Amino acid sequence: RWKVNYLPATAGVVSALARLGDDLDKEMPRRALAWIEGCQNEDGGFGESVDSYRDPRLAGKGSSTSPLTGSVLQGLVEGGLERSASSAAAAAYLLREQRPDGSWPNGDCVATLVPPTLFYVYGGSCRYIPLEALACYRGALARARDNESRS
Repeated sequence: RWKVNYLPATAGVVSALARLGDDLDKEMPRRALAWIEGCQNEDGGFGESVDSYRDPRLAGKGSSTSPLTGSVLQGLVEGGLERSASSAAAAAYLLREQRPDGSWPNGDCVATLVPPTLFYVYGGSCRYIPLEALACYRGALARARDNESRS
């Protein structure tokens, strides 16, 4: 786990459970997804400060960043919440933040080296994580529409 901190780790666990075919209607994944949704910022994005390593009360709190919002959006979608208001708001945040050259700003998003004191900027994450998340989101919405039209 190279991302800061509780939000991407929780989203990653939900994604892993989904990919393993686990029942996402169990209490743990539902609680995890509800907690993630409760951390969403008013701008639709997600953020978390490195201070959460020292103070767990700061878990899921921080200024929105594109890489973290992308990571969380992917967890929401893979957790079955592709049609939720949280997913739509996160996707809208990413689309608003996208630069004319197709990239996204990194903000204060850093990767974990040796918490709670050593972190680094992983510049590639602001290029591919939001794009991958938006593709996952779009694909899940298309599959849901296809399934409805067949019903």
